[in-house]
Amino acid sequence: TVGMGKFKLPILKTVMQETTHLTCMVFVILLGATTFSLVFRELGGDTY
Repeated sequence: TVGMGKFKLPILKTVMQETTHLTCMVFVILLGATTFSLVFRELGGDTY
């Protein structure tokens, strides 16, 4: 918190790294689900 004088750049760096890591994990999950769905439909899995 900037107003209380507790704002530190190393803490901001850590928070930004953790946020980036979590965002990348979510993106990889979505990419995997999309790939699975496309392969599943291409192989005729949606006809049943």
